[in-house]
Amino acid sequence: MNEVVRSIRLVKMYCWEKPFQFKVEQVR
Repeated sequence: MNEVVRSIRLVKMYCWEKPFQFKVEQVR
């Protein structure tokens, strides 16, 4: 169970990182 939660967190982090980087690049 712990492994599943960990993988879900990784996926969420990845999904959040991508749009965030995109916004940061747009602002520059």
